[in-house]
Amino acid sequence: MKKVSEAHFQKVLKRQKSANSTKRCSNDNLKSAQTTIFYKTLYFNRKSFCNILGAE
Repeated sequence: MKKVSEAHFQKVLKRQKSANSTKRCSNDNLKSAQTTIFYKTLYFNRKSFCNILGAE
């Protein structure tokens, strides 16, 4: 197995942590967008259903 310098190891470790942080942030944004779409869908479905029944 090839030996790597401590500086190189720390550089790679930092890059991996940064990538994981970016991925986590991206996943949080995706969950937030999915939740927003879910609630908007509920709202419009409710509104459409109430219009069919003649209620508001």
